[in-house]
Amino acid sequence: MHGVGHENSFCQFSITMIMREFFKGWRRKTGLVTLVLACMVMGIWLRSRLVVDQITFARGNALQILNSDNGTFVWLAIEMTADEIRAIRFVWQSGPTKSFDKVEQSEDDTKLVREWKFCGFSFGEGPFATNGQSLRLKYLGIFYSSITIPLAVISAWIILTPLKKQVIRRTSD
Repeated sequence: MHGVGHENSFCQFSITMIMREFFKGWRRKTGLVTLVLACMVMGIWLRSRLVVDQITFARGNALQILNSDNGTFVWLAIEMTADEIRAIRFVWQSGPTKSFDKVEQSEDDTKLVREWKFCGFSFGEGPFATNGQSLRLKYLGIFYSSITIPLAVISAWIILTPLKKQVIRRTSD
């Protein structure tokens, strides 16, 4: 009975030594942090497939909207007058994707033209009309896959590439 506990502690000791040796140096630690970030972004990406999250707040002279929906993160800034901005409160809305899909656009909404789109990133700026009022809109859209996949590849490369053996030179006395 005493020998079984001794073998178990030896096994734990050897695993601890292997892990400590594996994560020696900055490269493997950086790779692990990068992998954790990739997993976090992937979790948000998967959540955005089922749940829409939207945060609305005022900053400066613009209404700011942060939206996570269907695999995409979008930041919108709509320029408004000072009186309109004062009336805006911080709002966080969250709900199933289907409940947000039922929102109908009014007839006087303007379709935005994307001015720049590349590798899952998009940026646009232009006029935006709503309720008979013409406003200026800027947006930035990012697909979660455009962040998750490069982070996962970088972390795999950092963690799995063999470390160069250090040459230890001994000085003779």
